[in-house]
Amino acid sequence: LGRLTPEELERGAKCLRVLDGHLAGEHLAGAQLSLADLWAYPMFVYLDLAPSGRSLLRTSPKLLAWFERMADRPSVAATRFRAELKPV
Repeated sequence: LGRLTPEELERGAKCLRVLDGHLAGEHLAGAQLSLADLWAYPMFVYLDLAPSGRSLLRTSPKLLAWFERMADRPSVAATRFRAELKPV
């Protein structure tokens, strides 16, 4: 349970590459923060918490930069949940 096959990892990497290729600015859907960012960020938190997800996210530099910018937002810091605070 919880282990992904190489095929599943490749599908995930492909999805991240597509998103990474479309990310042109500071945010997912344009120049300003939008619902796209606010909806997607928690999903990427879960991805980042998974060992294989963490390594997948690190292969998408623009997406990783977006993720880190979002993590630095005061509203995000104020609403972290317990699993995010555990050292990995």
